Amino acid sequence: MPPPEIQHLQSDARPAFTTLAREVDWGMTAADVDPVFELGEVFGALGPRGELWAAAALFPCGDLAAIGMMMVRPSLQRRGFGRRVIDACLQALPAKTPVTLVSSPAGLGFYRRLGFVDAGTVHKLVVPRALGSRGMPGLERVRALETEDWGPLLRWDREVFGADREALLRTRAESPATSAVLLDPGGALEGYALGTVQQGLLMLGPVVAPDLEGALALIHTLGHLTRHGARIDVPGHQPGLLARLNAWGFVQTYASPAMLLNARDYPGLRPCVFGLGSQMYG
Repeated sequence: MPPPEIQHLQSDARPAFTTLAREVDWGMTAADVDPVFELGEVFGALGPRGELWAAAALFPCGDLAAIGMMMVRPSLQRRGFGRRVIDACLQALPAKTPVTLVSSPAGLGFYRRLGFVDAGTVHKLVVPRALGSRGMPGLERVRALETEDWGPLLRWDREVFGADREALLRTRAESPATSAVLLDPGGALEGYALGTVQQGLLMLGPVVAPDLEGALALIHTLGHLTRHGARIDVPGHQPGLLARLNAWGFVQTYASPAMLLNARDYPGLRPCVFGLGSQMYG
């Protein structure tokens, strides 16, 4: 078999990328794939007839980058194609840029051999229905995201995540009905939760708050208002949130290793992160 050609994929590769995602049982639609190409740089390994054998997406955010969507056609796995597309992503970055990704348990050894180190876990939780109304503290400090909130929200996000993520955040904030902010007693923004509807679920994240009470108020507000069920990706350093969401009816469907390259710890204020934007973006 001839070696694949590695290419920086353009928007016309979206149908092939969607087909590959279905082949690996990720169940993505064309609408799910659009943000990958809009926000990231996608690299693919192409066969001799131009067929897409493997792919990965790079999401640069200044001083930090994320890699996601690494997939290889099932019949062609364990032939080095995954490493080729990951190498293409890494070569597109300045040397020593910290890189984060969320691995499958099966991929842990593969990424360790590439130099990635373990950096915690990410827990995918799903609730199949809208959250019921419940009395709880902090709800009076939550309101819908407004245009004037973007300045303080972006400054706070950069401090918390240690990266410039404006393009990602604006994509995640689909509408005021699926995005909210948390205000301190003086009326200043101190937290936020963004959401977008995908595959019939409200995808919650990022969720940023100074404490568990604030995070729960944000999640409850959006989960109560939506007509959909909800999904959230919770970092493993938030066991209190995991326990409370389980009590609310969320079910953990997956726990995945989080990994880092060129760094031992995440930048920013990670204790304030209660939900990721997605496992793809970190």
